[in-house]
Amino acid sequence: MTSTFPARLSGHGFRKPGEVVALRQELVRAYRPHWHDFHEMAVVTAGSGIHHVDGRTLPLARGDVLVVSPSSLHAVAPAPGDRLRLIDVTFDARTMPQDIEKILSVLTSGDPAVGHVPDPALFEALADETAGSRPHRQLMARALVAQAVVSLARDRGTRDGGQPAPPWLAEVLDHIERRHAQPLSADELAAVAHLSPAYLRERFRAETGRTLTGHIQHVRLRTARVLLATTELGIGQVRRASGFGDASHFARAFRAAVGCSPTEYRAASS
Repeated sequence: MTSTFPARLSGHGFRKPGEVVALRQELVRAYRPHWHDFHEMAVVTAGSGIHHVDGRTLPLARGDVLVVSPSSLHAVAPAPGDRLRLIDVTFDARTMPQDIEKILSVLTSGDPAVGHVPDPALFEALADETAGSRPHRQLMARALVAQAVVSLARDRGTRDGGQPAPPWLAEVLDHIERRHAQPLSADELAAVAHLSPAYLRERFRAETGRTLTGHIQHVRLRTARVLLATTELGIGQVRRASGFGDASHFARAFRAAVGCSPTEYRAASS
């Protein structure tokens, strides 16, 4: 583990605004815990490894695909003595069709999204498109990302749920994902949704089954669990980085959700 605060990676250094980038990569050592300001999908093409994300440790094997949102603190490592080969796809969900952004919000707002894409060739095609020079390659790349997201949602059993979700929901979920480490108010989120704070609270609970405050706390606790499991940051540093301003509130919320104290959770994760 590291005592260095995880880096917040930005796509500005290697992607143009709205661009999809797909790269074939090989990991021979662990990639340290980090966040980023973009969505990421990756499929394992060879080898095995471990993915630490949102408070869970998940095994990775050939054919596994994962989705990581901008709020997810995560780290990837090959299995000892192995090489982990991936096709890694990065993109800004806000530039995707609204329905795709909604599906991504659902996939990344609960348990970490890991599954099998029925056609791994989608990722090979993405890598070829973004590395090539064919006309309209970015348009094709966005279409392939959309196809991969829908395939993953079907694999995980994500349903449409009858009536489509209102457009503001994806915007609010995305805002929480990106800014959960900072103070968030109902007024701020209501401005994102173009609703009154009272009506936002009512509709958010009807659409998600969680209160607005409860969902924000859920996202913050996810971050805290990963920081505790993958870094040596002090408990106070973890608390502040997760978005909890009050130490006693953090301790109570963590125990209520996880069943132990942050210190006990770190000891059990080591």
